[in-house]
Amino acid sequence: MRRRHSQKDDREQRVGEDATGVHIIPFKRRSTPSAPGNIDAASNARNAIIEEDRTRMRQNLAAAVVLIVLLLVGGWLVMHLRTSLRVEGCLEAGYRNCSALKP
Repeated sequence: MRRRHSQKDDREQRVGEDATGVHIIPFKRRSTPSAPGNIDAASNARNAIIEEDRTRMRQNLAAAVVLIVLLLVGGWLVMHLRTSLRVEGCLEAGYRNCSALKP
């Protein structure tokens, strides 16, 4: 047969004791007024730092790509100018078959 839980049983049971007679210490959370705000602020600050690092890394990658492109274009331009200078020098010297010159 099941025993019904009544208000009388509740009154007989002392506060801090369970049904087996074991003393239970109630856990109370500490509440500080600034704790929730600090957690959010710290989380937001951490997210801002991470996002700033990502942005900086993207900017560094873009700068590296631009630098590589500039170096490649500069190398191509130097080689093209060298070839043009050789052809021009050949023509000034009076030769007619100047396009066959190799660098």
